[in-house]
Amino acid sequence: MEAIFGVKLAYQDPHVRKYGLENALFPFGLAFVDPPYGRGLAERALTSARAGGWLTADALIVVEEAAGAAFAPPAGFEQIERREYGDTQVVFLKLLTPR
Repeated sequence: MEAIFGVKLAYQDPHVRKYGLENALFPFGLAFVDPPYGRGLAERALTSARAGGWLTADALIVVEEAAGAAFAPPAGFEQIERREYGDTQVVFLKLLTPR
Protein backbone atom coordinates (compact mmCIF):
# COMPACT_ATOMS: atom_id res chain seq x y z
CA MET A 1 0.00 0.00 0.00
CA GLU A 2 2.84 2.39 0.75
CA ALA A 3 4.17 1.86 -2.77
CA ILE A 4 0.76 2.60 -4.30
CA PHE A 5 -0.18 5.70 -2.30
CA GLY A 6 3.29 7.00 -1.45
CA VAL A 7 2.31 7.51 2.18
CA LYS A 8 3.83 5.63 5.09
CA LEU A 9 1.34 3.47 6.99
CA ALA A 10 0.70 4.16 10.66
CA TYR A 11 -0.86 0.75 11.31
CA GLN A 12 -1.77 -2.37 9.40
CA ASP A 13 -3.89 -5.11 10.96
CA PRO A 14 -2.10 -8.43 10.38
CA HIS A 15 -5.17 -10.54 11.23
CA VAL A 16 -7.33 -9.64 8.25
CA ARG A 17 -4.86 -10.98 5.66
CA LYS A 18 -6.07 -14.53 6.27
CA TYR A 19 -9.38 -13.43 4.75
CA GLY A 20 -7.70 -11.85 1.72
CA LEU A 21 -8.30 -8.33 3.02
CA GLU A 22 -6.10 -5.38 3.85
CA ASN A 23 -6.81 -2.96 6.65
CA ALA A 24 -4.51 0.02 6.85
CA LEU A 25 -4.47 3.25 8.79
CA PHE A 26 -2.70 6.19 7.22
CA PRO A 27 -1.51 9.13 9.35
CA PHE A 28 -3.96 11.98 9.86
CA GLY A 29 -3.32 15.65 9.09
CA LEU A 30 -6.28 16.83 11.17
CA ALA A 31 -7.35 15.34 14.50
CA PHE A 32 -10.23 16.27 16.78
CA VAL A 33 -9.75 15.13 20.39
CA ASP A 34 -12.87 15.36 22.56
CA PRO A 35 -12.60 12.88 25.44
CA PRO A 36 -14.59 13.02 28.68
CA TYR A 37 -13.62 16.24 30.44
CA GLY A 38 -11.22 16.56 33.36
CA ARG A 39 -9.60 13.12 33.30
CA GLY A 40 -6.34 13.83 31.47
CA LEU A 41 -7.46 11.66 28.57
CA ALA A 42 -6.67 14.23 25.87
CA GLU A 43 -3.02 14.28 26.88
CA ARG A 44 -2.88 10.48 26.90
CA ALA A 45 -4.59 10.25 23.50
CA LEU A 46 -2.17 12.76 21.97
CA THR A 47 0.85 10.96 23.40
CA SER A 48 -0.41 7.67 21.96
CA ALA A 49 -1.20 9.19 18.57
CA ARG A 50 2.30 10.66 18.32
CA ALA A 51 4.03 7.47 19.51
CA GLY A 52 1.97 5.36 17.11
CA GLY A 53 2.79 7.52 14.10
CA TRP A 54 -0.89 8.33 13.58
CA LEU A 55 -0.24 12.01 12.78
CA THR A 56 1.41 13.61 9.77
CA ALA A 57 4.38 15.90 10.33
CA ASP A 58 2.22 18.99 9.70
CA ALA A 59 -0.85 17.79 11.62
CA LEU A 60 -3.30 20.26 13.15
CA ILE A 61 -4.95 19.00 16.34
CA VAL A 62 -8.07 20.47 17.96
CA VAL A 63 -8.67 19.53 21.60
CA GLU A 64 -11.94 20.16 23.43
CA GLU A 65 -11.79 20.20 27.23
CA ALA A 66 -13.57 21.78 30.21
CA ALA A 67 -12.78 25.48 30.56
CA GLY A 68 -11.41 24.96 34.08
CA ALA A 69 -9.28 21.93 33.21
CA ALA A 70 -5.52 22.33 33.38
CA PHE A 71 -4.81 20.96 29.90
CA ALA A 72 -1.17 21.19 28.84
CA PRO A 73 0.09 19.93 25.50
CA PRO A 74 2.28 16.84 25.96
CA ALA A 75 5.86 16.64 24.69
CA GLY A 76 6.12 17.01 20.93
CA PHE A 77 3.13 19.38 20.59
CA GLU A 78 2.90 23.17 20.58
CA GLN A 79 -0.16 25.24 21.42
CA ILE A 80 -1.16 27.60 18.63
CA GLU A 81 -4.27 29.11 20.19
CA ARG A 82 -6.69 28.60 23.08
CA ARG A 83 -10.29 29.82 23.15
CA GLU A 84 -13.04 29.54 25.74
CA TYR A 85 -16.73 29.21 24.98
CA GLY A 86 -18.75 29.12 28.20
CA ASP A 87 -17.72 26.01 30.12
CA THR A 88 -15.60 24.66 27.25
CA GLN A 89 -12.11 25.42 26.03
CA VAL A 90 -10.85 24.62 22.55
CA VAL A 91 -7.09 24.29 22.14
CA PHE A 92 -5.38 24.26 18.74
CA LEU A 93 -2.07 22.42 18.56
CA LYS A 94 0.54 21.55 16.00
CA LEU A 95 2.82 18.56 16.04
CA LEU A 96 6.42 19.62 16.61
CA THR A 97 8.17 16.30 16.30
CA PRO A 98 6.70 13.11 14.89
CA ARG A 99 7.54 10.03 16.98
